[in-house]
Amino acid sequence: MSQTLRRRLLFAGLGLVLTAGVAFGAYTVLGRRDVTTSSSEALRCYRLGRENELKLYYNEARAAYGEALKYDPNFVMATLRLASLTREQDPERARALFDGIRPFLGSVTERERFHVRLFEMGLERKGAKELEQLLDEWIGRFPGDPDPYMMRANLLVKTDRLPKAIADLEKLVALNPNFASAYNTLGYYALGQGDTARAEEYLRRYRFLAPDQANPYDSLGEFYLSVGRYAESEENLKKALEVKPDFYPSLAHLGSLEVARGNLLAAADRFREAAERVDAPGDRREWYLSAALALAVAGRPSEATALMDRIEPMKWENDEKERMRRERMERLHRGLFSAISGRSREAAAELDALGKLIEGLPAEAKESWEREMSLCRGFVASHEGRHEEAAQAFRKAIPKGPPAGGFGYFPVRDMLHVALARSLSELGRPDEAEDALKPVLSRNPKFQPALELQERIRGRAAGAARS
Repeated sequence: MSQTLRRRLLFAGLGLVLTAGVAFGAYTVLGRRDVTTSSSEALRCYRLGRENELKLYYNEARAAYGEALKYDPNFVMATLRLASLTREQDPERARALFDGIRPFLGSVTERERFHVRLFEMGLERKGAKELEQLLDEWIGRFPGDPDPYMMRANLLVKTDRLPKAIADLEKLVALNPNFASAYNTLGYYALGQGDTARAEEYLRRYRFLAPDQANPYDSLGEFYLSVGRYAESEENLKKALEVKPDFYPSLAHLGSLEVARGNLLAAADRFREAAERVDAPGDRREWYLSAALALAVAGRPSEATALMDRIEPMKWENDEKERMRRERMERLHRGLFSAISGRSREAAAELDALGKLIEGLPAEAKESWEREMSLCRGFVASHEGRHEEAAQAFRKAIPKGPPAGGFGYFPVRDMLHVALARSLSELGRPDEAEDALKPVLSRNPKFQPALELQERIRGRAAGAARS
């Protein structure tokens, strides 16, 4: 699973792993989870939706939950899941769905009430501390239920507590060794920590448990891409598309593979194709942005700008905090694109606007945004030949810890190290420049943009020595 899918709102990690119920009717057990509904047909559709949701087949899941509600309009669980999967595309509908089942919340099971409370806290933008307290309560009440362990692990990662997140996931798989998606998450976390052997073991286990699904092949494909095993990466990504031809994250990851190989125009074609096929607006936005960045780095600014113009504005609820969060993200995306494209004035305007939008944020959140802004400032300074300033900005932009998951579609983190090395080389500091490339090449010794720059650095140093 891609970094984008994993980060699809902390809410997705907390809100999608739901169980639900309804006002009255039969009480049923689904696996080890309690779910209440008045209709056996609604339960059948719900189970199908849950199965598709766990596979990350979101269109099919939405359709199945919607079908369940035709048989039981008051089915709280199906409504909660549908609202979670609808929230990005149509946030007002998601809220309306939840409001419609409020009269029936008193009749659901205790486990379901934890899911309902968590969902509602997400709508209310409750902080991580409050969410964690609820998850702690849930685990204390139902220590054998694997769901809250997965949710708490997602929350712990968001708050930079990766070792504790891993401990929760290990507890989860001890409770349920066949909880396939937990191995997927563990694999990405191990990869982020640099433990590639353990990451491969977890991801292969995921594929073993779910060989009929596309995402296990996509995850292995991204893993092999990140460590330079390109043939195996391509094989697995193409296998994912054989299993499910519309599993477009794998098509986008083939674009990531082309970036790593140094084929930026081919990468842009892959990203653009994925963006034009997918229905999810978040994926479409990321993949158009990835294609535009690839074209900008390749020196094709007009084509890149045309793609940026195709990105639809984010939708938001009638919620000022959410509106500002999404506006910050849009400003950052446009600022990064303008900075990489060498359009310094436009980048500066976006950064000025973004700076105003982060003024009232808590210190930690503000620091995170400022680090992202430093990345943009680094590219602006680099394009203008101010390499000392660029190097300082790039160093500030490098995240403090390892990535908790994948490495993104367009590998901005890796390209950041390449950009830093380029500025240091321009300053006549080849040793520091090579050091800047080590975090990338130590993990992926075949990352072509880094290899090409390393060759130029060494060639320049050799030429200086001869002279």
